[in-house]
Amino acid sequence: AFQLAIGSDGIPFFTINVVARTLGIGSGGGMGEQVTPVTVRGTAGICDGAPHHLAVTWATSGPQTSDTTQTTTCTATLYVDGVAAPVVSTPIKAFGVKPRSSSAPLTLGISALPTAKTGVVALESQARFEGVLTGVRFWSATLTANQVTTARQQAQAADDTNGVEVAWWFDEEDGLEAKSSVGEAD
Repeated sequence: AFQLAIGSDGIPFFTINVVARTLGIGSGGGMGEQVTPVTVRGTAGICDGAPHHLAVTWATSGPQTSDTTQTTTCTATLYVDGVAAPVVSTPIKAFGVKPRSSSAPLTLGISALPTAKTGVVALESQARFEGVLTGVRFWSATLTANQVTTARQQAQAADDTNGVEVAWWFDEEDGLEAKSSVGEAD
């Protein structure tokens, strides 16, 4: 599960929950899973009335093996208007990680990830997004800083780029559903 949002302080952030396959967790010292959140935050608020472009990249490297452990590093980068916020690299003692899957629907504008403390937070109890979303795009590859800038400048024209899995642009003239301009993920 992941969340790209704007905090109550107006600063954008991204959190991805990763599942780490680990050894020695659970009874008998067998294989287990550990969920670890990886969060990156912007450096300044963006609730200023001006349009902003947000992009996030996420990648893993490793596992790196030492004498006693294997470590996989998760790296998240948040771009605000093409400028990278400080990158977050989180080492996780595991021999492999993957994003935590979720059966929850994709929601835009409001979302709170469930936690052990809060459980699932009802949509109607969350603060709603005030602003305009012009589009959302998901890629199957980790973009470089230059690729993020190019995609930002090209907008919908970048949908033809290799790696774009789904792209929703909210310019439909009728109906209540956004249609993907790529793939079949409506």
